[in-house]
Amino acid sequence: MDSIVKKEFSNRFKTLLDEKNETIYNLSELLHLNPSTISRYKNGLMSPKLIIIEKIAEYFNVNPVWLMGYDVERDANIKNKKENSSAKTSKRCKNKNVFEKDISKIIELYSKLPKDMQEKALKNVSSISKK
Repeated sequence: MDSIVKKEFSNRFKTLLDEKNETIYNLSELLHLNPSTISRYKNGLMSPKLIIIEKIAEYFNVNPVWLMGYDVERDANIKNKKENSSAKTSKRCKNKNVFEKDISKIIELYSKLPKDMQEKALKNVSSISKK
């Protein structure tokens, strides 16, 4: 994650923790991570892996792309989308590392686009995913 997005992730993560009155310790147990790791995410000292971002987003019922700092809708009905997405992803991609590399590349390319092109890209992807 670039520094701007990492800072925005940190801010959004803090907001979610505060809104849900969630502790670092409880979240660390839920995610099976060390509390110091969660603290580093919260303070913007460390970027979580994509799989952790997805788990955090699912727990707080927010869009993982929003959590990563991008200007998209915050709330998401992740449970239904996650179930459908997970089944499709498992069939299409047996190797999780390949999937994570693809997602990382998409995020990298997306972050390099000008703001107006980011919006167009999101609309195109949204349109394709509804088919």
